[in-house]
Amino acid sequence: WVSIKWAFGSFFVFGLLSAVLVWLFQNFFTSVIASLGVFSSFIGTQSDVNGLWIFVLLIIAQIALLPIFHWLVGKLGGKQPRHQTAKAIFYALVPYFLGGWIPFLGILSWFWSIYVEYAGLKVLQKFDLKKYILYVIGSLLIWVVLLAILAIPLIILVAIAVLLFSAITNSPPI
Repeated sequence: WVSIKWAFGSFFVFGLLSAVLVWLFQNFFTSVIASLGVFSSFIGTQSDVNGLWIFVLLIIAQIALLPIFHWLVGKLGGKQPRHQTAKAIFYALVPYFLGGWIPFLGILSWFWSIYVEYAGLKVLQKFDLKKYILYVIGSLLIWVVLLAILAIPLIILVAIAVLLFSAITNSPPI
């Protein structure tokens, strides 16, 4: 398999490249394609959440959550050190970074990433398919819980901001 330096380097370089390509796609190519009327029903207008920030946050989240994911790998029987888990997780996102920004191809690249992660954990942590499925379920639960924990304060802050804005402007809240 690949070294930790190669896995993280590929993860970072292709993640950054993908973020730039997403930004270009959202800001330039979408406008051109939509003005031509080609696939206009499939392509929306500018997104409120720029793809660049999504990929930057994904990179930060993967690094920050690595100890939690490695803990999960250990609970499922993985005996190798953290850098082995990191290699599998970081390198597995490279296919998604390469094709995830392309409409319609993004789904295929996501499945390719899932396969690469499975292959990495199979070799590096001696996982079989059953352990990997449990790992995916556990990872999804971790993401859902963390997003819920982060969403609750955000919703409260937005509600407070709306109420304050409506009080300042003497207009009813939304």
